[in-house]
Amino acid sequence: RWVQLPFAGVDAFIPIFRDSIAWTSAKGAYSEPVAEFALALTLGALRELPRRARATEWGDKSGTMLYGLNVLVIGAGGIAQEFIRLIAPFRTHVTVVRRREQPMAGVERTVTTERLGEVLPDADVVVVAAAATSLTRKLIGGPELRAMRPTAVLVNIARGSVVDTRALAE
Repeated sequence: RWVQLPFAGVDAFIPIFRDSIAWTSAKGAYSEPVAEFALALTLGALRELPRRARATEWGDKSGTMLYGLNVLVIGAGGIAQEFIRLIAPFRTHVTVVRRREQPMAGVERTVTTERLGEVLPDADVVVVAAAATSLTRKLIGGPELRAMRPTAVLVNIARGSVVDTRALAE
C-alpha cells in the first residue's frame, strides 16, 4: 500500500503511479551532496579548471572568482537552498527564479518564472535546480541561452530535460 522510492526525482515513475498506493520520494535527501557538487562545478567552470589541469605552463591569468558575482538560481527546493547557503561566504548577489515571488533567506530578490528572460542578462552564474515537470521541460532553450552573457557559466544540476540540449550545443 506504500512505495518509498530511494530517489528524489520521481518523473520516471509517474506512468505507474496508482491512486490505491501511497508513493513517497527521498526529496531533500540529496540536497547537501548535490549542492556541494554544484558549487564545485561552478568554481571549476569559473576558474577554467579543465584547461588549467591540462596546462604545462602557467600561461595567462584567466578565470573568474565567484566573489561578488551575480548568481541566478532557477528553482527553490532543498538543493537550491543549500547551494545558496554554501555560496554565502562569497558575497554573491543571488536572484532566485521560482513559481511564486516569495522571499527566501540569503536571496536579494525572487522573481517568478515568467520573468526569467528579464534576469538572465545580469547573471554571471546560472544554476538550474528546478524539478523536472511539464512546465520546466526545455525551460532553458535558445532564447534563454542567447539572453545570457557570453561569459556566463551555466550549471545544470536538474534533470536534463530542463535544458534544451540541442539549443545548448548550438
